[in-house]
Amino acid sequence: MQIDCQQCVEQIGAYALYALSRDERTLVEGHLRSCARCSLFAYHLQSVTHQLPLAVAPMAPSPRVKQRMLAEIQNVIACQMVSAQTPLMTPVASGAPGEPAHQTWPVSRR
Repeated sequence: MQIDCQQCVEQIGAYALYALSRDERTLVEGHLRSCARCSLFAYHLQSVTHQLPLAVAPMAPSPRVKQRMLAEIQNVIACQMVSAQTPLMTPVASGAPGEPAHQTWPVSRR
């Protein structure tokens, strides 16, 4: 499958920002190899997008934001530790011999 110039131009911004799926990127790159005009447009657009990080002065987070972020990270770590310590439960078959088995879950005794 190939795309035309209009389809390429519609996706070129996302292409320059690396925001296309692999399949979409492959289609755009295929068109760029065969179209000098779209290729030149992509080149200029990419040169602009590479400058975007320089357009805004770097900012350090406020102490409050930093504290909230660290607290959330600690919360996630604590939850992961609790879930790692929780034993996995497996179903147990019950019922008298010769009768259909009923699947039950063991009761956790904490």
